[in-house]
Amino acid sequence: MKTDTPASTDTPKEASSGPPSGPLVRFHGQAPSGEHPIPGHRFEGVGVRATDGADVGHVSDVLLDLGHGRITHVLVTTAEGHPDRVIAIPWQALSVDTEGQGLAVAATAERVLAAPPFDKQGGSAAQHEEWVAAVDRHFGKPA
Repeated sequence: MKTDTPASTDTPKEASSGPPSGPLVRFHGQAPSGEHPIPGHRFEGVGVRATDGADVGHVSDVLLDLGHGRITHVLVTTAEGHPDRVIAIPWQALSVDTEGQGLAVAATAERVLAAPPFDKQGGSAAQHEEWVAAVDRHFGKPA
């Protein structure tokens, strides 16, 4: 997973060898529910891991529902080795990973990377609603 600290030349640190550390450590083990507010910029560049442990990419932005004052999706730029594209993951499908290093998505890497791509150009409101419904269905959230 991508971190802000330089890589060490020592043996890799075991996951259980010390307290969690990372940009989201204060929130590890919690669903991103809003109970503990965090500045949005802290998410930019944070890694996203799938249930199979694969690094699927990093957070590049979030989608907001201004009418209801909430985050609806996290935009993820896919990891190296995959076509450079942006996908959206529903906020409810995410949690802070066990070490506080990034986010964990409740899906395998294969499932995440098969998600409908995010259209950076936007489209009509009807197209957007269809896309949101397709993404939510893809990640198991009823439309």
